[in-house]
Amino acid sequence: MSTRTAFLFPGQGSYAPGALGKLISDFPSAKATLDLIDEVCEESRFEPVSNLLLDPAAPTLDQLVAERSSKLDMALFAGSMAIYEIMSAADMHPDVVVGHSFGELAALSSAGVLSVVDSARLACERLKVFRQSRVPEGGMIAVPLDGRRAAHLAGFIDDPHLVVAVENGPEQCVISGTSSALADLERITEAARISSTRLRAAYPFHNPVMRECATMMSEAAAKVRMSPPRIPVYSPILSGYLESESDLRRLIETHLTKPVLFYDAVLRLYRDGVRTFLEVGSRETLSSVIRNSLPAGVTAITPLRRNSSREDLADTLSTVGHETHAVVGFSKTSVKNAATVVEPAAEAAQEPILPVRVTPEKNADPSPIGENLLTELRVIYAQLLDLPEELLTEDIDLEADLGVDSLKQVELFEHLRKKYKLGELPQEMRVTSYTTLSQIAELINKLAARVGAHE
Repeated sequence: MSTRTAFLFPGQGSYAPGALGKLISDFPSAKATLDLIDEVCEESRFEPVSNLLLDPAAPTLDQLVAERSSKLDMALFAGSMAIYEIMSAADMHPDVVVGHSFGELAALSSAGVLSVVDSARLACERLKVFRQSRVPEGGMIAVPLDGRRAAHLAGFIDDPHLVVAVENGPEQCVISGTSSALADLERITEAARISSTRLRAAYPFHNPVMRECATMMSEAAAKVRMSPPRIPVYSPILSGYLESESDLRRLIETHLTKPVLFYDAVLRLYRDGVRTFLEVGSRETLSSVIRNSLPAGVTAITPLRRNSSREDLADTLSTVGHETHAVVGFSKTSVKNAATVVEPAAEAAQEPILPVRVTPEKNADPSPIGENLLTELRVIYAQLLDLPEELLTEDIDLEADLGVDSLKQVELFEHLRKKYKLGELPQEMRVTSYTTLSQIAELINKLAARVGAHE
């Protein structure tokens, strides 16, 4: 059986400001796609979003998440569609496309089911639905459990509004629920010493409580023309390949209420001969799922991670044996963004919505722990992540550069908290807001100072 390539379309967390700024002038089709989406945004009375993807000084992911801005969802969609156009121009084509949650809409568009204009209109309609419907207050919490144990945990609380919404990997699920149900869940996980991470989700997605929104989306989709897929589409929500128009419409109707069985999707694709997974986003989110879920010998890459140049893109694609001569001006020098060979999984995977990261403060107080704190952290993280120490520079991003998901970050910091005898993290601080060794050192210093102040 010949090996195959899957394109993965992330639903959340893949936005990086100005991610396409270095490339857009070389890919007219990608620029045209962004222009179309901007026109649809303005037609639907939303702000255009191409500037978020082209200007490095645009608002960060943290800022857009904090504002709960409608621009974030549209930027995620626009970014995936533009990157898909860049991949096509580089003569890189998938054998199957897969979307994660909201990413299913971009996957459908890339497969020719929906035009770019119609899919953008549906994305805008989705935002309007959230404003117009009576969605109960709630959100989502990630737990380091498999689907069976996560379902048992939710069932123990016995709240009909608490459900397993996402199964990302063998040790990472997301539970969705109303605010009161999530409060009960956090009390139980704390008592059972199960780490949990409250995600920056504005709503309890993939939950039957979203039924009113789903009905409104179904009515909007009924007016949109859908074509048979030009490329096979696998849906983690419907747990199968989409073959008929009824399949396509059922996905639109149920994508807000049914769970995302992404782990099952990855295993199915592997059984179907997929050995290369290419993430169509600006950051590593779904790639970490692949690394933690599949056997050795599988390749997972994010060709346009962060602010890649065309040389970066050429080098990355060359690592999977893809010649980029189809794009004039590409050169293959050194491999800057090496493809990732999957090792056996041990830890948790990506979460749908990434937590807020903060910028380290300038003029931070001297370390009360010791002058060699950064060196110690480099040794500790190298051992716990099984990485070479020289890779762990003080400014490398655990999440964006190394694919270390938020649950693993929490686990790592708990190790540090015990080692340095720090107090509990104050409510206003989030471990996952500190994703470089220098930021983590700063956080340790702050907590150590607090402990000293109370002694």
